[in-house]
Order: sequence, then C-alpha cells, then structure tokens
Amino acid sequence: MKRQNVYAYAAEAADADQARARPRSVGWLDLDKATRYAEADGDAELYRAATGQWVSHMGAWWEYVSRDQARAWLERNGHQDGVVRLDAEAAAERAPGRPSTGESVKVNIPAVHLAELDALAEEGGTTRAALIRSAVALFLSEYYAAKAKESTDGNSTEKG
Repeated sequence: MKRQNVYAYAAEAADADQARARPRSVGWLDLDKATRYAEADGDAELYRAATGQWVSHMGAWWEYVSRDQARAWLERNGHQDGVVRLDAEAAAERAPGRPSTGESVKVNIPAVHLAELDALAEEGGTTRAALIRSAVALFLSEYYAAKAKESTDGNSTEKG
C-alpha cells in the first residue's frame, strides 16, 4: 500500500511560501486505491480516494478539496468521466422520499387492529404510520395531563 500524507496549509499565511512552511498533517491517501485525474496542461493531479474524499496534488502540496472544487477542476481539465461519477455519487447520497419523522420502531399489532387502523387511515386521508404516530402522541398527552391532575389533586388540602 502506497500512502501519501495529506496536509492542511495555514490559511492565515501571508503568501504561499509561508503557508508551505507550516503544513499540518490531516490524513493520508492510499494511492493504490485512489482514482487519479491528471491536469490537462500541467503537473497537477486530482485524486478521488476510496473513502470518497477528493485530494489535490500540485508540486509538494497535497490537500483535501471540496466536492465543488473537485467538480470545477474536473470540468476545467476535460475529465467528463469524473464529473459524471461525482454527480452520480452525489445523487446516490440523496435519499428518495420524505425525510424521516423519527426512529423506526417495530411493533407487532394483531391483524384485526391493523385492519381497523387501515380503514381509519383511508377514511382520514392519511397513512397507517401517521395515524399510529398521532395515537401515540394523543396517548402521551392524555397520560401526562392525568398525571399532572393526579399530582395536584393529591397535594391539595381540604378543610372541613
């Protein structure tokens, strides 16, 4: 395995020479597993690591770059295959459908109750899951209201 250190360079440096003088190691790149893209008319390279990160290499500089920076570099240097790959990976990261409304919980419910829930959901123009979430919220609301009432009733003193 051929590893290359990846650095962060001092952003506050006054010039490029000063930034190169104080690099900080922030990771490494496995060159054997990375995909290499060469600059069209120079010595620079862009690597896509097996971990999905993008690494720019120019001279002695090895640094991570953002997806947008990698895309711009690939377009500028005629690597349409890399742009297509980057876009496909970005699309795959976006999950289809609505965002999650909470943790998934597996509950066994008797078939007769499921049939009733499905009928109520259809009647109300909603889904079984939304109906169950509403029922749980209503139960918890009434439960805590009853506990609060019980607490205040138990603490009151009656004079007689």
